[in-house]
Amino acid sequence: HNERLEFLGDAVIDLVVSEALYQRFPGADEGRLTLLRQHLVCNEAMADVAREIGLPDHMRIGRSMRGQFGVSVLAGGREALAGAIFLDAGIQACRREVLSWYGERLEQENLEQVDKDAKTLLNDHLLSQRVEPACYHLNERDPALGGGFEASCRISAPMPLQTLGRGVNRRQAEQQAARRMLSLLGAQE
Repeated sequence: HNERLEFLGDAVIDLVVSEALYQRFPGADEGRLTLLRQHLVCNEAMADVAREIGLPDHMRIGRSMRGQFGVSVLAGGREALAGAIFLDAGIQACRREVLSWYGERLEQENLEQVDKDAKTLLNDHLLSQRVEPACYHLNERDPALGGGFEASCRISAPMPLQTLGRGVNRRQAEQQAARRMLSLLGAQE
């Protein structure tokens, strides 16, 4: 496995993308830059980049995966590649490579297009009401859901409420649960 390289590569990609966004949007505040970075380096975006650069053609995975290159496998492979480039050739070579992966995406980023996700909006709403943040609980993978995930979103005030969300991964399930809670509370998304 390449988990140590993934760890290092994740940090290097975050650094390079953060620096590029910092330079591209000199007037943006920290919150907006963070949302832009999250949009660019989330697992789904990293998997897209991995596919675009042909990474699956060069990856070997265990027999249990049977040739399935899911989002997390592709994202992890891309992080490991960045970590390996950093160790082998240094930060400048790694910066050039990461920027070549993200070049078009970075050019297309727009401060107004990237909005807060449902979990962030929910917690912002709860904070404005002086209420504890929402708690999320991930349920086990359910074969009845096609191996997908189910997550619950709970709040304790103004009264105890719980919503459920489903998705192909943890993030999607939690986001759906948060959207349902926002709707239940009558808050804007």
